[in-house]
Amino acid sequence: FLINYWGSRPDTFKAALKALTFNAFSDLILFAAFCLCYNLLRSVEISTINVAFSEEIDTKLEIGQLKFSYPVTVSVLLLIAASVKSAQIGLHLWLPDSMEAPAPASALIHSATLVSAGIFLLVRLSPI
Repeated sequence: FLINYWGSRPDTFKAALKALTFNAFSDLILFAAFCLCYNLLRSVEISTINVAFSEEIDTKLEIGQLKFSYPVTVSVLLLIAASVKSAQIGLHLWLPDSMEAPAPASALIHSATLVSAGIFLLVRLSPI
């Protein structure tokens, strides 16, 4: 809604939709990571996850014929979610378009919420 402040301009609607799509994708990846944590640990408490994944976990995630390590899979999913959320290279396509918003809203979106959320996620879950 902040990006699409001037609703009469078509560019603002496209920019808002792009930002929403990328960040919803990031939230979906984050949800998948926490679902895997819950499947393995029966908890989504961050301290429980950090302690459990700091130890050696030999449990494998099986998807058809493929077998993946739980810690590696969760780590990759969290890295992708944080990279999209904080607009890292390759996943930053939504960020330039979101400058269609008014200047205070752009500052709020970029520095205070979305970009900081990805960095906070990486720091908080760094033991994984």
